[in-house]
Amino acid sequence: MFPEYEQLFTDTFGKSSTEVLINYILFEEFLEVDTSKLANRLQEASNGRFGDYRALQKAKQIKESA
Repeated sequence: MFPEYEQLFTDTFGKSSTEVLINYILFEEFLEVDTSKLANRLQEASNGRFGDYRALQKAKQIKESA
């Protein structure tokens, strides 16, 4: 993981963040994953609360921070 990750979610160990961390541990993995795939994972983990646009923006933010 990388230090900036903690600032990307209001609850680092919430459902969405935990789902992401289960699948991607190292910052290199965040760089390699397709942005839309990461956004879909966020969307699924949040039970649709993120919404398509917000999930995509969060995925981009995660990748930029990595």
